[in-house]
Amino acid sequence: MAYPRIPSLCVLLLVALVNGCAQSSRMPDGKQLRSNIETVEKWLTGTFESSITGEQIIQARIWKYLDDGPWFYSQHPGRFEGDHPTQARIYRLQVMKDGAIAMHAYAIPGNPLDFPAPWQGNGSMGGLHPEALDHLKGCMIVLRRIDGNEFSGATEGDGCTSPHHGVAYETSQVAIRSNRMMLLSRGYDSSGKQVSGSTGGPVTYRHTSQYVPEE
Repeated sequence: MAYPRIPSLCVLLLVALVNGCAQSSRMPDGKQLRSNIETVEKWLTGTFESSITGEQIIQARIWKYLDDGPWFYSQHPGRFEGDHPTQARIYRLQVMKDGAIAMHAYAIPGNPLDFPAPWQGNGSMGGLHPEALDHLKGCMIVLRRIDGNEFSGATEGDGCTSPHHGVAYETSQVAIRSNRMMLLSRGYDSSGKQVSGSTGGPVTYRHTSQYVPEE
């Protein structure tokens, strides 16, 4: 018995439809998207300390009235030669359609330490506002959920330009869990040779408190 031949175009359309449905079924729903960004927000907030170096990182939510965040103020130790012992930077989290969390980096104009930390004074950071920041587009890190206990990500390529003398670009790797954060920062010259930062593995910072210190 002969069966009618299905036109090849119909076959292609059917395959595309099935593949499209399969991809859509794998995309996280709104509940999962909210869970991802809320988890990253919680794990990034507070005080972190390294038992090896004795260094401390403090990160606090800022500008909670904005709906394009969450936004964070990050106070961390200097990573490169010539840095002030304490550095500061602003980060903004954005949830992506696939459930990953984009961590956008922003530089504070001038000397960042001229602006009080959000836990100092009246909390206004000396009038600092988002429009005054320099968006470091090449320094974005996309955090992806590895499992139920970790998000990790890194900068891509050589697009994160560096203000440090002799350093053409920087790379950063981040992994966060509920109880710790692992960071690896390196600087390279224009030929791709590492000239600063860690020559070993990442530095681990224990999440010692969900809160920032009082002034």
